[in-house]
Amino acid sequence: MQSDEVVWNIIKNGFCSFKVKTRTDTFCRNEYNVTGLCTKQACPLANSRYATVREHDGILYLYMKVVERSHQPARMWERVKLSKNYETALKQIDTHLIYWPKFLKHKCKQRFTKITQYLIRMRKIHLKETRKIVPLNRKVEKREKRRETKALIAAQLDTAIEKELLERLKKGTYGEIYNFPSAAFDKALDQEELSSEEEEEEEEEERRRQEREAALFQSLGAQGQPTFGFPIDSNTAEEIDKEGVLQRKNELDEGGRKATMRSWKQYYTVLSGALLKFYKDKKDYSQAIAACPPINVSQGHCEVARDYQKKKNALRLKLPNGAEYLFIAKDDADVQSWVAAVSSCMPQPLNGSTASSTNSARRSFAASVSSAHQYKDTPPTSRAPPLPPTAPLPTDTEVHGSQGDLTEDLPPAPDSTPPELPTSAPPMASDQQEDRKAVKKKSRFKMFGASKR
Repeated sequence: MQSDEVVWNIIKNGFCSFKVKTRTDTFCRNEYNVTGLCTKQACPLANSRYATVREHDGILYLYMKVVERSHQPARMWERVKLSKNYETALKQIDTHLIYWPKFLKHKCKQRFTKITQYLIRMRKIHLKETRKIVPLNRKVEKREKRRETKALIAAQLDTAIEKELLERLKKGTYGEIYNFPSAAFDKALDQEELSSEEEEEEEEEERRRQEREAALFQSLGAQGQPTFGFPIDSNTAEEIDKEGVLQRKNELDEGGRKATMRSWKQYYTVLSGALLKFYKDKKDYSQAIAACPPINVSQGHCEVARDYQKKKNALRLKLPNGAEYLFIAKDDADVQSWVAAVSSCMPQPLNGSTASSTNSARRSFAASVSSAHQYKDTPPTSRAPPLPPTAPLPTDTEVHGSQGDLTEDLPPAPDSTPPELPTSAPPMASDQQEDRKAVKKKSRFKMFGASKR
C-alpha cells in the first residue's frame, strides 16, 4: 500500500528506535520482527499484513496482523495458540496463512522450529543434575576461627595449671592437706600405673630382642652370606663401629650371577662388629626395625669402586660366595671412612706359626659370644652345643725358635677350653612379682603426701 511505502522510506532514510546498525548488517529489535533484520519484507511497521511466532512461558503462539484492524491498535494482533505436536503446529500455520505471501509463511515455520529446539534444550538442562553454588561468608569463618583459637589456648592453660598443681603435690609444697580434688589425684595415679605397665612391656620386648639376637648369631654361617628370615632387632648387643646413610645396589648374586633387582635403594646403614645392618631411617634404627637382612663382612673384601663412573663416591663390597654390592656415600671422605671401617672387621693375613693359636682364640671367642646371648627362658634344645676342647696353644719357645733364651721365663699359654653353658635359670615366682607391684604402688602413693580416699 501507499502508506507502507511512506513508512519504509522514513524508517530507511530517517530515524527508527528499533534499528541497530553494525559493520556487517542492520538489525531490528522489535519483538514482532520475524527474522530480526531491518528489511522491508521483515519490518512489522512497514507492512500492513504481517505474521510472526512468539513464545510465552513455554507456549508458542502465531501472531497475525491485517489492514482491517489498523484503526484499532489494541486489537491489531490476532493470537492463535499452536499445538505442542510439531507436525500439527506446522499444519496450523499453513491453514491460517494459506493466502499469505510465501516469505512470511516460510519465515514463521523457520522461527517456530528454532524456538521449539531451544525449548527442548531448556528442558534437558533443567532435568540434568547441577551443582548448587553456595557463597561463603568470610566474616562468619573468621569469627569461628578466632573462637577455636581462644578455646585451644584455654584448654592448654587448664592443662598447664593441672600439671603444675600435681607437681607441687608431689613435691609436698602444701604439706599434709586433703582438700585437693580427688579426681585429679586418681587420674595421676592411673597415669603412673600406665607408665609402670609400659616399662614392664618394654622390659619384655627387650628380652625377646635378646633372644632373637642370640638366634641370629647362631644362624650366621662362615661363608659371609646374608642371613635371611631373621629381623635385626637389637642395637645394644654389639658396639657400633660406623653408621650413616648409604645408597645400596646389588650387582651380583650368589655364585657370581647377575642380580635380577639392580635398582638403587637408600638405607640407614650400621656397621656393628662383622654385621652390616640396613634400616629405612634412623627412627626405624632406634625402634630396631630392619629393612632387609644383614650382611656378614668378616670374610669379604671392601674397596673404592674407581671403575664405576655412573655415580660418584662409590665403594664395592665382594663376598666369598660371589655376591657383590655397590654403595654410594655422601663424599670422598665418607667413602674412605666406610672402607676403613669395613676393612677393620675383616681378618688380617697371618703367618703359619701363629695361625693355629689365632684359630683357637676365635673358637673360644665364638663360644663365649654364644653363651652370653643365651637367655634364661631359652629352651635347652635351641641352645648351641658346647664346642669340643682344642689343643693348647704352642709355647713361646716353639714360636720364636732362636729367641728361646729371651722368653724361657714366660708362663705357658692358658687353656682355651670354652666355658660350659648354663642349663637354666630359676624363674621368678608369681608371689614375688605381686610383692614388687604392691611396693611400687605404695611408694607412688606416699610420693603425693596424701592418702587415697
